[in-house]
Amino acid sequence: MKTMFTIYFLGMLFIFTSPSGTAAEVPSFDSLPDWSGTWSRRGDTVFDHGTWTLNGEPADPNSPGAGVSAPGTRANPPYNEEWEAIYSEHLRLRDEGLFPDPLTRCISHGFPRIFNALAPVEFVVRPEQTWILAEHTRATMRIYTDGSQHPSPEARWHNFYGHSVGHWEVEPLVGEQTLVFTTVALKGWRDKDSVLDRSGLVLSDRAHATTRIRRTVENGEDMLLVEITLEDPLALTEPWVVEKRFYKQPEGTRIFDYECNEYNRAIVDEEGRSMILDEEGRVLQY
Repeated sequence: MKTMFTIYFLGMLFIFTSPSGTAAEVPSFDSLPDWSGTWSRRGDTVFDHGTWTLNGEPADPNSPGAGVSAPGTRANPPYNEEWEAIYSEHLRLRDEGLFPDPLTRCISHGFPRIFNALAPVEFVVRPEQTWILAEHTRATMRIYTDGSQHPSPEARWHNFYGHSVGHWEVEPLVGEQTLVFTTVALKGWRDKDSVLDRSGLVLSDRAHATTRIRRTVENGEDMLLVEITLEDPLALTEPWVVEKRFYKQPEGTRIFDYECNEYNRAIVDEEGRSMILDEEGRVLQY
């Protein structure tokens, strides 16, 4: 038994440590962009083609937009018939206040929902990795930029954030570094506990993504532009491009230690409705 455990442990260690990049493939610190500080997403919580959209129509960038909990509000992914039916049922439950959002049970956002959260995030840029640190559920997403490759399909462990590897590109027109990474091994809706937003938007465990993040300036404000191209051979009929925008917060802004595991502000009432409370115990509408 001890021998078998040792073999199993070494096998798992191999899965998570190989294949790896070489030192020559790791960028230098001096070549990396400055994404320090705290960043907050702006716009509605509908996961859609563009940042400023509401039910697929352009919206005013200065408007906070509609919360995805609002009845009748939905995203518009290029679903096939089977997955549109799944989403339609989730929308019906949402309109009745009965959709069981995993986030209310303190389950982590996962990817790509980490880019659609209400709470702020931090980006830690290092030569070998970039970390995305979310306030809610203390979530951490890692993008490996050390030359690593994705594990082989048979060695992948499907989870909330998947496995991401990337590299840096220089935008020739703006001179800014762009982080480009691909994400595989997402669990999707397989275990009924990973959604893209509170309307019940879901993808399958075959979904994968290519994401591009770069720093820019919009209307005089520092911004990180996130463009995600989602592909899913089981759920989508074509690639689906979504944009999210994160704006730099004032110097000194800090992320709180939000301990959701204690259910301190996330509850499910006796009728099965998912709710989040403010500091006064009032139900938040978002």
